[in-house]
Amino acid sequence: MATTPQTKKPVVDYDTTSDSLSLYFSDGKEAESIEIGDVIIDLNSYQEIIGIEILNACAMLKSLTGQSIEPSDLENVRDAQLLTHHVGASIDN
Repeated sequence: MATTPQTKKPVVDYDTTSDSLSLYFSDGKEAESIEIGDVIIDLNSYQEIIGIEILNACAMLKSLTGQSIEPSDLENVRDAQLLTHHVGASIDN
């Protein structure tokens, strides 16, 4: 099995009213969304991640980091990075 790391720089948007942090990786059309708790992952027709939305972002990030996260902290985020690994199988003839 081969693993190829890929790095994508998203557009970051934080909505203070709903406390949602959105990361957009592509302008592609969303074909499917996967909800895992307060995280929504948008996929294109090739099953590639094109966006991630984190609901209740301050509380979720606090639970992950152990640090207090305020809305003003997230309003100032302008850059983020997602490292993905695509895993595929190869068949030798």
